[in-house]
Amino acid sequence: MLLKKIKLLILLIAGIVMLSACGGTKSGYQNVSDNKVASNFSPMDQKLLIEQLAEKIKNDPQLKAEVGNDRPALLIDVVKNKTSEHIDTEAITDTLKININKSMLFSIISRERNDLLLNEQKLAQSGLSDKDKVAQLGKLFGAKYVLYGSFSSITNMVNSQKQTYYKLNLSILNIETGQEVFIDEAELNKISKKSMF
Repeated sequence: MLLKKIKLLILLIAGIVMLSACGGTKSGYQNVSDNKVASNFSPMDQKLLIEQLAEKIKNDPQLKAEVGNDRPALLIDVVKNKTSEHIDTEAITDTLKININKSMLFSIISRERNDLLLNEQKLAQSGLSDKDKVAQLGKLFGAKYVLYGSFSSITNMVNSQKQTYYKLNLSILNIETGQEVFIDEAELNKISKKSMF
């Protein structure tokens, strides 16, 4: 009797394992730098990218030498979404602002979104380059530095595997000199493949 129960339990476990292995789409990503595996692109993935870049900003020796101990004013422009997906880049920008504020390198300039949008519309019609536009925007808000960036992706299909490479680029511009005093990126690879069963 005990042997029958054990056999039944083994069959039940084997059936559950087989059912979980069949059908659906398997997803995950590999961080390009350290190959950690996780699920679909998510707010946690955004957080990982932002924390990587915020850490790079905090520890960059050239940037530290540039800004000194004065905590100069920094305006953070909304990160541009260059993907074909709906990515909430305002949320990315807000999380970035929080992380950079914790670094204690800059004082973050508060701004009203309506004023910012009006100024961006005026600058968009001016024919200036993106770098010149953010410099002008920074001057309008009294900043010494402006942080701007973009979020992009490339997707490839190989057999039944879909691979999406995501990259978040950030630059910090010294408005007075026009020099980009910080340029870096964080990246991840999301892999998704269709199961054979």
